[in-house]
Amino acid sequence: MTFTAYLSRTDVTATVHLTGELDTAAVPQFRRLLEQAAAVRPRRLVLRLDELTAISPAGLRCLAFAPQLTGRGTELILAGVRPELVEPLTDAGHAHAVVAAQVAA
Repeated sequence: MTFTAYLSRTDVTATVHLTGELDTAAVPQFRRLLEQAAAVRPRRLVLRLDELTAISPAGLRCLAFAPQLTGRGTELILAGVRPELVEPLTDAGHAHAVVAAQVAA
């Protein structure tokens, strides 16, 4: 499945919506969106993963870099995590951010 992503913002929250497979080829696009989100200095960075079907090790490394981009004081939230992605995300050290693990249709 093709990877697509876009950024939306409110006053205090930047949300990156991800769809498809976050593989090595998709990492540059994901990183650009993370950098755009960080530029507005949000209080919360939400990654909507409802439609993300797979994440590669390169995608996990990029995700690990998100807190460094946003700086201290920004809460990272991984929302809508599919059950099959919970383990790789928690193994990569993101258990604290997985707040909305649910089955996506």
